[in-house]
Amino acid sequence: MAPTAGICVVMPEDGNQQDLKDFTPAGFSLDFQLTPVPPGEATVSMLWRMAEDREIEDAALLGARQQPACISYACTAASFVRGKGGDEDINRRITAATGIPATSTSTSLLRALRALNVERLAVATPYLDELNERLDLFLEAHGFRVVSMLGLNAKVIQDVTPQEIVQLARDCDSADAEAVFVSCTTMKTAPYVAELEETLQKPVLSANQVSIWDAVQLTGIQPAMPARGRLFELEASPK
Repeated sequence: MAPTAGICVVMPEDGNQQDLKDFTPAGFSLDFQLTPVPPGEATVSMLWRMAEDREIEDAALLGARQQPACISYACTAASFVRGKGGDEDINRRITAATGIPATSTSTSLLRALRALNVERLAVATPYLDELNERLDLFLEAHGFRVVSMLGLNAKVIQDVTPQEIVQLARDCDSADAEAVFVSCTTMKTAPYVAELEETLQKPVLSANQVSIWDAVQLTGIQPAMPARGRLFELEASPK
């Protein structure tokens, strides 16, 4: 099938491109534009610098040459680390630079939670504790309650195995949570979302999943995407 819409994905170079592709419905094409990742641990100060770096706009401008329908900044931590409004700042900067509608992973998460009518959630992350605190504050600032959160404190997120991700999602769940969110676009989640939803009996969201879902929503096209979670079973809602 020939692509019906192109999506430009601006993301750190250590992001999981294959997982994003696995969440992408037929008829859509992804164009990846990568930004560098500073050496060292994924700390608040490092992610803050990434969020404010002009490299985001520069990468988006490169992707804009392909005339995508929208642009997604696929990095959860950099889009929430500055608190409420930090994600929208990135979206505005991309659109101002390119003239193309833009979203970011944290924006996409908020929209997904609202679409599913979720207010209380459990969160699984690979992050250091200081970054988990920023994610908790970001979600609560938008009216969501994190009833449980479990992080791996992973210094090298790319080393987290699929088995660890699945177990982390299970372990972080709480009876009070209406949904589970697995954060970080470096994490591989596409093969496991449907299985986790069956096991936990509630929606399971992941960073790559919500990023693609929201970008698809921005194109105005409603695709079929079985076995990728309840989120993709929702009817399209106008932006």
